[in-house]
Amino acid sequence: MGVLRWAVLIIVAAGASVAADEEIGRQDVDVYNRACRRCHGSVGDGRGYEAWMMGEKARDLRTGVYKYSSMRDGAPAEGDLDRIIKRGIPRTAMPHHALMSETDRRAVVRFLQERFPGHFVENRAPIEIPPVP
Repeated sequence: MGVLRWAVLIIVAAGASVAADEEIGRQDVDVYNRACRRCHGSVGDGRGYEAWMMGEKARDLRTGVYKYSSMRDGAPAEGDLDRIIKRGIPRTAMPHHALMSETDRRAVVRFLQERFPGHFVENRAPIEIPPVP
């Protein structure tokens, strides 16, 4: 009976994931799976199959908490995400993806924005940096 219960849970969870993926767009999901899933996991929880090898935990993308943002509210702008994906974060486990095409980087950004929509707001004002005195 226990095995049957687990099988049903796995099938239901897989169905929910596939439905969500269809709404997002196959290309976006494919690029995320190829470049990000191994560390950030299939649901963005930071528990990918290679995450255990890192000295620090991979970012849980579901929380919307990011270290680097040019926005007052701390949520990253589209350019922030693109920059982090392209350059990585030095002295952390986040590698650069400098060889990834701009199209693929935009696909990952779209994936994040559509999978976790509550964390991204359009038309926000960036932090203003005053001129050097």
